[in-house]
Amino acid sequence: FAGGGAEYLVVLNVTIIGSIKTTNVTIDSRAEVHGDGFHDTLSIEAGAIIAGSLTHRHEEDNVSPIMTEDPRSTSIRADDDSV
Repeated sequence: FAGGGAEYLVVLNVTIIGSIKTTNVTIDSRAEVHGDGFHDTLSIEAGAIIAGSLTHRHEEDNVSPIMTEDPRSTSIRADDDSV
């Protein structure tokens, strides 16, 4: 179940068989989900039945690589005594 392109999915007192892929998911205490869930935010009320895995997904645009020192750099560190 791809959430029909919706940003929010609320599962109330139903049984879903299959995967859930949407941005925000709320699962009611009387709901059953038999499948995997892929979400950005997730809320599960006590009593809900989940048979599958839940995976937090993230937007690649919001992830920045950690900048490391370039080993090919020609700059010299101020505390380098070899110069």
